[in-house]
Amino acid sequence: MITSFSIYFVVSSVVVIGALYLLKRKGKTEQLGYIYLGFILLKLLVFALLFRDFLATIDTLETRKRAQPLAPLVISLIIEAFAVSKLLRKRAK
Repeated sequence: MITSFSIYFVVSSVVVIGALYLLKRKGKTEQLGYIYLGFILLKLLVFALLFRDFLATIDTLETRKRAQPLAPLVISLIIEAFAVSKLLRKRAK
């Protein structure tokens, strides 16, 4: 299951960063932070829809298995936040 989580978060991070880069090139730099927050919400909603069976049984799992989706999520959020900050920093120059 951890592999499925990892693949989902890698693909979604690439899509989010790519979309933000394209929006920056189109001149939407003022709204990039807000758009990124919307992407986070969308990404978590899609995650909940794709992995609803796992999330429904999370109460019966042991702690280690409950924490499995957190590692890829945290790593992808760190990478995305770094990419967004880099995109916004380039705008200021």
